Amino acid sequence: MHEPVADIGRWLRSVVIGHQNYFAVLGNMDAVHAFRDEVGRAWKHALYRRSQKGKRLIWERFARIRDYWIPQVRAARARLRLAIRSRR
Repeated sequence: MHEPVADIGRWLRSVVIGHQNYFAVLGNMDAVHAFRDEVGRAWKHALYRRSQKGKRLIWERFARIRDYWIPQVRAARARLRLAIRSRR
């Protein structure tokens, strides 16, 4: 009926990592942070709505789930530029 949290977490991790690999440059970090936050909010909303037992998913519990599955934002291309500069 519902996909397990671990399966959704793996899929969201790949989505966020792909987004970070493409868009995470030093001048665009605010937008990348906003994307991660919005993915987390949407996932929390989906988990909250699928429970029919009256259990509420509190933010502190979800924050642990989110931090486990969705990686923190990092500047991917900045490290590459620094490595290229140091070789010259």
